[in-house]
Amino acid sequence: MRLPRFVFGVMTILLAQASAADTKEQRAGAPVLGYAFGEESRQLRAILGVPGASSWSDPLALPDGVTSVRIANGHRWALTVSAAEMGVLLLDTLQYRKLEGFDGAAYDAATFSPGGSAVAIRKGDSVTVFAGLPDAANKIGTFEAAQLAVSDAGEVAMVKDGRILRALSGEFLSACTDCRISYFPNSDALVILEAGRLSELRGGELRAIASGFSNDLQQVAAGLSRIVLASKDQLLVLERKSGSITAEESLSGTDRIESMRLSGTWLLSAAEGSAAWLYSNDGVRFVPATRSKEQQ
Repeated sequence: MRLPRFVFGVMTILLAQASAADTKEQRAGAPVLGYAFGEESRQLRAILGVPGASSWSDPLALPDGVTSVRIANGHRWALTVSAAEMGVLLLDTLQYRKLEGFDGAAYDAATFSPGGSAVAIRKGDSVTVFAGLPDAANKIGTFEAAQLAVSDAGEVAMVKDGRILRALSGEFLSACTDCRISYFPNSDALVILEAGRLSELRGGELRAIASGFSNDLQQVAAGLSRIVLASKDQLLVLERKSGSITAEESLSGTDRIESMRLSGTWLLSAAEGSAAWLYSNDGVRFVPATRSKEQQ
C-alpha cells in the first residue's frame, strides 16, 4: 500500500528530527549533569552520569572563532566570546546566535541569575543586563555598579556606599557595609552574607538566618531550600528556613558555586581535563580527570 505523499513527507521529517536528536545525544552523552570549558585547552566538555559516578565527554564542537565560554547557571546555555561579537550557545544542540544589544565582544565579568535566565555583563564600570535567556534575550538596561546580584526576572540589586539598592531605580533596600548578595531562584528575595551573618531580605523585611561564620566565606549562592557558602578551602550548606548546617566539607580550590541541571547540585571547581568537584544532596562528589587517548 502506498502512503499519501503528505503522510510520507511528515514521516520523513519526523525520522530526520529523531536521527538528529540521537546524534546530538550521542555527541553530548546522556545523562548530562552539566558542562565545563577549559580556558587553556579552549575545549568544551559535558559532565556525564550522576553525582558519584561522573565522567567527562569528548570535546564538543564550538562555533568558528569562539575563544571563551562561560556556562550559565542551570547549565543549559553559555555566554561566548569571539573576536567580533558575544553570543549565546545552547549547550545540548550547540546552536549559536549573536547576543544583540551589547557593545563589543570583550567583557570583564558576568553574573548569572540563579536559574540562568538573566545575566549582568560588566565591561569597565558599565553593567548591561539581559533577561529572557537563552531563547529571547531582552536588554533590560545599562548602569554603573560594583558588587551586584541579578534575579531570574532580570532585576538587579547592587551594593553601593554601604547600602543595597535596586540598580535600575535606585530604591533603597537595606544597609550593608561589606556584604555578598544573591537572589533566590524565581524570587525577588535576597540572601545577604555580611560579617559572618546570613540574612534573607524579602519585601523590605530582613530575617536573620544564622551567624558566626568565618570571614573567609566570601561566596554565597541560594537554592530553593538551601544556601551554599564557600571559600577556597571550605564549603557549608545550610537550610534556608532554620539556618541549620546540613553539610560541611574541607575542599581545595573551590572557585565557584554554579548550579547544575539536577536540583540541589552545584559545581564547585572544574578545570576541564582535570579532576572536578560538585555538591549534591548526597554530599561532595568527585569527577575524575579525563585521560588522553594514549592513556586509555
